[in-house]
Amino acid sequence: MDKLESSFMQVFKHVKTLSITFVVTFLVLICAYAIFEKHDVDTDRAFLAREHEIFISSQKRLIANELNERVSDLLYLEENAVFKNYITGKGSKADLENEWLLFVSKMKKYDQIRYIDAKGNEKVRINFNDGKPAIVGQGSLEIKRQTVFYQKHKA
Repeated sequence: MDKLESSFMQVFKHVKTLSITFVVTFLVLICAYAIFEKHDVDTDRAFLAREHEIFISSQKRLIANELNERVSDLLYLEENAVFKNYITGKGSKADLENEWLLFVSKMKKYDQIRYIDAKGNEKVRINFNDGKPAIVGQGSLEIKRQTVFYQKHKA
């Protein structure tokens, strides 16, 4: 019986040692996996953050370029000789309408271009009309003195 008991104890010791080794190895592997996953997640976060920065930066440049183009277009319209002649009384309304009709046709970016005088009366308007620009007739021009944008900018 002693021999059987001794053999049983030896097997038990081996199983115990093997179990402890297995548990320790398993824990080491779990820790290694967790460290690897954390590193992988950190790397992914850094990559996504950089991609986000690049996207935001490119969107800022795009918006700045679009705004610069609109400002440039406004300055062109303001400084245009045909417009200056019209507002000083040296040019005709028809010349201005035709100039702006050409501008809207070529630019294809503006739904409307309007000239509103200091009293809030629309004097000239060109509508883009889904790719078919047209001069708005005198009877369809509007009085804008009560609109928010006129009230804010009349001062």
